[in-house]
Amino acid sequence: MHRPRFYLRAKSRTTLNDVYQKFENIVKGAALATGCTHKFGLFQNSVDNIILTPSFDAIYEAKLATYGEVFTPRKVTGGQGSSDVGNVSQVVPTIQPYININNTPMVGHSIEFREASKSDLGLDSIALGAKVLAHTKIGITEKS
Repeated sequence: MHRPRFYLRAKSRTTLNDVYQKFENIVKGAALATGCTHKFGLFQNSVDNIILTPSFDAIYEAKLATYGEVFTPRKVTGGQGSSDVGNVSQVVPTIQPYININNTPMVGHSIEFREASKSDLGLDSIALGAKVLAHTKIGITEKS
């Protein structure tokens, strides 16, 4: 017996809900046409789109500059993946900055990303990122 599993993604919850409904109708129609059965359910948590807080990003960028680093906005050229930080951002203001761990673009969750993460530059960048996030929190608190 075959039991395929599908995980649907979209840029926004609204689009995802629409795609999910269409997908569910396709599966129901196929089951009806072939006489097979179907079952829907989550096998992984569902993630919402992220709502960023530009004012937090501006503070982060300024704090990063105090360490001599230049903030380079991430260029989104295709899929952005999905992250449960989107769920968090639906409830509280959120920041999801990126920091250079290698001087070349790379795909996250790849072997190259793993190796860059544990390189000297990667480890230094992780420490710097933690400091800048802490200073960003202080900056947000000071503005409140």
